[in-house]
Amino acid sequence: YCLASAALSFTLAASTVSGFQARELMSGAKATISTLAFILPIAILGVANLDSEPIVKDISLPYRPVPVETESSELAVEVAQKLSAAHARFYGAFWCSHCADQKQFFGKDAFTKIDYVECFPNGYESKLKGPMAPACNGNVDNGYPQWVIEDGPGGKPLRLSPGEKSVSELEGILKRNNLW
Repeated sequence: YCLASAALSFTLAASTVSGFQARELMSGAKATISTLAFILPIAILGVANLDSEPIVKDISLPYRPVPVETESSELAVEVAQKLSAAHARFYGAFWCSHCADQKQFFGKDAFTKIDYVECFPNGYESKLKGPMAPACNGNVDNGYPQWVIEDGPGGKPLRLSPGEKSVSELEGILKRNNLW
């Protein structure tokens, strides 16, 4: 991507400068050389330090539950009931903004019907790489929020891709998989 962008930039620059006189080109060249003299060392140092230690080594976040403050729509309550009937679980993390948004999509009343699993009930310690709740091991793919519907099609668990899902999206997933 970067190389394609650079090639396109140089092509555009070459086609632009072809209409200028030599004196005009020299003044532009001085500015370009000055810019490269500034940016190039920074870029080289940045690439050279890819294997270095992270700037922030240890992160410690105490557990703080996220309150659900929105009101539930009728659809949110109905979808929550259907998710519950299908033994769906919502795996999340208290520090995840997408998980907080997912909770707010449902609202207070509907969220009480959701089987929510907090993956970091004791807080987060980066130097310990967790510790993650045992229920989340093997159920969280690559991010949060993670939905797993245990009674999926053919009785097999249905693992949804990580990320926020609107109430309407979840309704559609349930209907497409004959879980409505």
